[in-house]
Amino acid sequence: MTIEQVDTLGEYIAHYGSRRHYNLMLEPVLKVERAEDKADTYVLRPGYLDKAVYYPCPLRILYVKLHQITQQQSGEGYTRKTTIEAQIDVYDKSLAKHVSYRLILSNSGSTVLDFMQCNRIFNLINLYVDADNPLEKLNLAVFTQYEPREDDRSTLLRAVNSLQFEFFENSRNVVGKDNYFWEEAEVRGITKDPYLQQIILNGLRKNCESLYVKDDHILLTFAHDRAYSPSFSRRKMESRPGGDTSIKDDIKFELAKNYDSRTHLLSKLKKE
Repeated sequence: MTIEQVDTLGEYIAHYGSRRHYNLMLEPVLKVERAEDKADTYVLRPGYLDKAVYYPCPLRILYVKLHQITQQQSGEGYTRKTTIEAQIDVYDKSLAKHVSYRLILSNSGSTVLDFMQCNRIFNLINLYVDADNPLEKLNLAVFTQYEPREDDRSTLLRAVNSLQFEFFENSRNVVGKDNYFWEEAEVRGITKDPYLQQIILNGLRKNCESLYVKDDHILLTFAHDRAYSPSFSRRKMESRPGGDTSIKDDIKFELAKNYDSRTHLLSKLKKE
């Protein structure tokens, strides 16, 4: 199997085709061997070709060292299952520390799975490390046949439109002075995605005087005022000018201004 762009960040690719770049003294390859005791199992061993002579050795893909890939198939038809196992070491940016890992992908039925889906995973790992993310926070267990992947526009908008607002009026009696009056909002339904959550919180902060993170909701306070009027207990507002529309629009603007798809994708590789 041909390997290309092994030293280019985010561009590594192993494939079945012929080589497109020929300016290499040693050509990185994956040698495919059938497992001796298993008819439907193939072992892909990395190494280099020098004048058509194969030399086996682990392959360094920037911050990833690949030892071997095993591809196994079992069953027939809709019960057919493919399992890919890659033995890798992942290094930090200084190359001083590393973790060893067995990356396992599997599927069943008609969905296609083969070793080339490791290309995307190795590239994501390299981008994660190169962006100065901590190696100890790298969660290699998040990788599946399709995940993690970039969110589309509809997913981002849904994270904002799913926010649920309840508005309240509140006040505090001040002896001998004008009483305090203000409005509050309880916000629920906020995404658990840490990256999107931070952008949403930043958008909320720009619409209120203070923001407090509670166990089951976000509390916003705004519109503080003082007046010589009787105070009252906290009460729900049946309606509020503008409702939550303007707040959600501001959050969408915050997303449009600050959202970075690659940073978001790499954040999904972090342990919480």
